[in-house]
Amino acid sequence: MGKNDKPKFMKSKVATSEESKISPRQPSQYGGLSSGSIQITDISDDHVLTSESSGENSRTQVHGLPLHRAVVVVANAALGAGMLNFPQAYDKSGGLVNALTVQTCLVLLIIGSFFILGYCGRLRRTANYQDTIRDFCGPIAQVICQINVVLYMFGCNVTHMILIGDQLTKVIDHSGWYFDRKIVITVVCCAFILPLCIPEKLKVVSYSSLIGGIGAVFVCCIVVSRYYTGGYSPGEGASNSSWSSTQIFAAVPVICFGFQCHVTAVAVYAELRRPTLTRFGLVTFLATLICTVLYSLTGSYGYLTFKHHVNSDVLVNYRHDDGVATSARVFIVIVVFSTFAICQFVGRSAIIGLWLKMRKLTAAQVEDYKNKRRVITSLIWFFSSLGIAVIVPNIAEAIAIVGALAAHFIFTFPGLCLIQLMLQDGRTMEAKRKIGLTIGITYVVIGMFLFGVTVTAALMTDIEGKYLA
Repeated sequence: MGKNDKPKFMKSKVATSEESKISPRQPSQYGGLSSGSIQITDISDDHVLTSESSGENSRTQVHGLPLHRAVVVVANAALGAGMLNFPQAYDKSGGLVNALTVQTCLVLLIIGSFFILGYCGRLRRTANYQDTIRDFCGPIAQVICQINVVLYMFGCNVTHMILIGDQLTKVIDHSGWYFDRKIVITVVCCAFILPLCIPEKLKVVSYSSLIGGIGAVFVCCIVVSRYYTGGYSPGEGASNSSWSSTQIFAAVPVICFGFQCHVTAVAVYAELRRPTLTRFGLVTFLATLICTVLYSLTGSYGYLTFKHHVNSDVLVNYRHDDGVATSARVFIVIVVFSTFAICQFVGRSAIIGLWLKMRKLTAAQVEDYKNKRRVITSLIWFFSSLGIAVIVPNIAEAIAIVGALAAHFIFTFPGLCLIQLMLQDGRTMEAKRKIGLTIGITYVVIGMFLFGVTVTAALMTDIEGKYLA
């Protein structure tokens, strides 16, 4: 065992094969190239990513992540399949005014949660999201956070598979049982995604986030341009533009799913060059601004193009003979291939980490059967998500559940950290402490409320759909 390895095992009794290659001694591996690699880092098992030493902090001051690259990493972590569901979310919310009002309010709260996480991370010098939760809320909250990560990543993978089926069946556009959506999803995923899920390392897809960011901009441009040049008619009828309590929350899960990059942002702050709260605030503000512009344009123009006929996946609405739209569909599918593998890697690492914590294995015991453990976990994960994907009819239902989980990352956990910070800091003035407690409690209440409302709405929609069927 090398000299540098000793602190890692003193800090924790367990380590996985996934963890061994995600070391804080190698910031360039995940610091600046892609959100794919940063996601692998920040959601991997917590006990490996420990607070950096003073020497490591000095290197971050000089060789850390530049500001512009940090913005790209955080923005790319948020951009994804959720953007395709924004037009329908705007429609369900009762039109553009209602949807954009709810989105603006949530974005302001989302920016606030970035500052909470950044401030807490700076105080304890934590290197990732789960370390921050552990240091402020304890190991039980950390385990709950890891379980939330597993469920969130699993839901993302189900969404990715549904998206593949929606896009390719529209591209193929042929009759026959062998072109059925379920068959297409199964064959394509087994042929192209499964081989990416088994390897121990994800170097082959580590640059996928750059492609994902380009794909998001490409889809946004197509949706906007097709409103003016596509010759599409929204059809008769119009969405209900009235304001109701149910419509207020129609877009919430989509917005939470679309803007969830808080887990990545904490790891970015740990690797930011000259890390200060002001620079981190600028990074998160600019990243949120980029996402807001792309989501708002896609949602608004997609909704105006198809009105209440808009599909949960807006690309499905475009004609199969629309060459530009078809190229966007193919592009999105290619991006999803690598994105799926990244999310699966993160979820797999979290599952293995939880398993090893429960078993309380030593480092030597962890090495035994590590390859078998990785393969079995990957296969169970893949085929479980595939089984659900062929049953769920569209991405709207999957995003509803995943967006509810995202509300915990955005609101609940940051609020809990702020509450604990105010309770533990005896030097804080009484008035400041009361304000901090009020803000923290507000975030926790919002997170729990949005989670409950969105899950209930998703279940009620599913029950009503089965009843009407």
